[in-house]
Amino acid sequence: MRTWIRGLVLATLLLPAFPACGQGGDGTRPSPSIERPSVPSASRRLTLDEAQAWHGRHPRLLLAADDVAALRARRATQPYDRIAEMLLRRADEHMALAPADVGKAALAGPDPMPHVLQRLAMAGLLTGQRDYSRKAIAMLAALGEQGYPRRDRSVAGAGDLAVGLALAYDWTYEFMTAAEQRTIQRQLAALATEIEASMSPDGGTFGKLAAQEGMAGHHAVALGGGGLGLMALALRGEVNYLQSNAWQTTAEACLRAYYRDAFGSDGAGIEGFELTLRALGAALPCTIAMRRMDGVDLASATALGSVPAWAAYELLPGPSTLPAGESGGGLGSQDAMALMFAACPDNAAHAWLYDVTHGSRGRASFGRAAAGDASFAGPGAGDVMTLLAYPGERADAGPPALPLGKQFPSAGLAYFRSGWGDPAGDAVVAFRCLPRPHLGRWHLDVNQFTFHACGWGWAIDSGPGWEAADGEPTLTPTVGVAAHNLFQMDGREAAAPCGRTLAFVDDKAGWGLVVGDGSHAMGVTTFRRYLAVGKRDGRPRYVVVIDEIDPAPAGQAANGPQNPATAGEPPVHQYRHFLHTGAGNRVDLSGRVATLTTPDGGTGQFAVVSPPEATLKVAEIRTHAMGTHPRIEAQHATAGRFYFVAVLVPRAAGDERPIAVRPEGRPGPAIAFRVTADGVTDRVCVLTTPEARPPNGFGKARHRLQLSRGDLTQSLLFDLEEPGHDAPSAPDSAPGATPTPAP
Repeated sequence: MRTWIRGLVLATLLLPAFPACGQGGDGTRPSPSIERPSVPSASRRLTLDEAQAWHGRHPRLLLAADDVAALRARRATQPYDRIAEMLLRRADEHMALAPADVGKAALAGPDPMPHVLQRLAMAGLLTGQRDYSRKAIAMLAALGEQGYPRRDRSVAGAGDLAVGLALAYDWTYEFMTAAEQRTIQRQLAALATEIEASMSPDGGTFGKLAAQEGMAGHHAVALGGGGLGLMALALRGEVNYLQSNAWQTTAEACLRAYYRDAFGSDGAGIEGFELTLRALGAALPCTIAMRRMDGVDLASATALGSVPAWAAYELLPGPSTLPAGESGGGLGSQDAMALMFAACPDNAAHAWLYDVTHGSRGRASFGRAAAGDASFAGPGAGDVMTLLAYPGERADAGPPALPLGKQFPSAGLAYFRSGWGDPAGDAVVAFRCLPRPHLGRWHLDVNQFTFHACGWGWAIDSGPGWEAADGEPTLTPTVGVAAHNLFQMDGREAAAPCGRTLAFVDDKAGWGLVVGDGSHAMGVTTFRRYLAVGKRDGRPRYVVVIDEIDPAPAGQAANGPQNPATAGEPPVHQYRHFLHTGAGNRVDLSGRVATLTTPDGGTGQFAVVSPPEATLKVAEIRTHAMGTHPRIEAQHATAGRFYFVAVLVPRAAGDERPIAVRPEGRPGPAIAFRVTADGVTDRVCVLTTPEARPPNGFGKARHRLQLSRGDLTQSLLFDLEEPGHDAPSAPDSAPGATPTPAP
């Protein structure tokens, strides 16, 4: 059988130490390396006369009275007819809720209270039937009388509720009596004052975060600020104007700071896809309303318009699923996905993304998914916002014109994709090395990677919440390294949640490489991960995980100069290297090779090349987001500096071409092996010292690329498709196992 052979040599090197994450060279100042847009100055506050001119003018926030006729006419066209049908059916269910029971429903009802309020109020506008509006008014009054009960007592929960309250007030105002207006205004003002006290710079935790550059990207800043701002706009001219001005000033500062810090300058959400969309579910209504009412765009000079282009990289193989990161497998907030059309009109990337997720080429939910559907995040009433903001399917909503390999420095993310046309057939490699600590996603996952191909997850993130199968069923946040594709030394956890991406290279056709430094995060002298992606015709075929580890505490390199008083052999440490693989995958172990079998019959290999003493075990891990799935562990006891090298090779169901990982001799200064996948055999060699040389057959490269970036100088030697070699029909040997035919 004729095939092609190409090779890749990774020459590792000694990099100078860098400061603790979030610090400058003197260890005290924030790093200037994360580019963030500046925050424009606050807009002008209204005078008494200007505020009073808004008295009684409702609806005003997301639509005006003149828009209601067009909204009603929209019901006769697709997909709005189905959206309206679902909205009204749910509103009818809400009509059965007694105002006396509103507190119980707010705390434990099947629908979060913002859903209920928005649907009832919108049903009144949509049909002109007064009963819906009067029911929403009764709910508003009852909630206020009971002190606004809510499931989440934090300012984030208050912000969520405030969005529903403000919209319901705006859409039902004309159906209230004067006495009801005064009562509800007084109640809403009390809640707004409470939120403002928390969100002011000298107020609560999230107000202080909002005032601190680099930390305002927390979702609670957007939720509190968005809810407060929408309340200020809804009550303008109907409460003390100085009070509403103060609320708007605080809200505006919070949202401007959130937009600045949440996305850096490249649109990548620092908190991950679902938390980002969750936050936008409150931030966008306020942003759109302020643009309509005041002509002020809070998102101007920010990267909000680039968010869809980042989110497109998170689109994973499978039937319209989004990211395998810490946010799980959801499609994001239905509210935010719809409102992005209004916030960023004519954004082609978002039109395509919506179409293949929520739209006709995806789940075709169009905001109609039920509360509690794990595929969607956020408490907003997706049917309401989709009815309002979805502009219809675009004829030109094709895949975005984006590079298949892309780095997002502000969030420490890198991606290698095979394409955009068929999500179920795409191969996607994702890498995370968060460059700064962030309270919203305190995950210890520096240098985490995931790999999806052939419609399945081969290396996954465990999602939010995990527990060991042999422990008590206590759900905890996914913060530990054992919940990620990382390593644990002597059972210790990581020391910090951020690191530094040192290099990103993508030649678009043959290979890709991303290098992350997690030394500070792991509290060791060196933890540097080189993730090499082997490709053919631009499609990721396998990944090579190369971890350079020096376990000594920072400044005490195990193989470096030592204090004569403490000199001696470096201590032996117990290591566990983890690989989480998709739910439903079967794992069979043989020596240092784990064979992965997907539910549809696809097979792959996870092979540990070095250290040769490593042994494998597998356990079932249960998680909140991803269910029960296998976790493979490579265990070994090692002293001093070493390299952990492993290869993950997927293969689709029905593909009978052999796959194999074959080491060349015992690992030493040069760790060499061959990878057979897709009918191609690649030569890979890791040089662990400056003096190391590749074995015969591994060093004859036709092309050489010298990469210098910052404190990294990386040499890559590789061959490109040299004909005249045959791929073996079976591996010569498997690491640590008796040779067997390729699965």
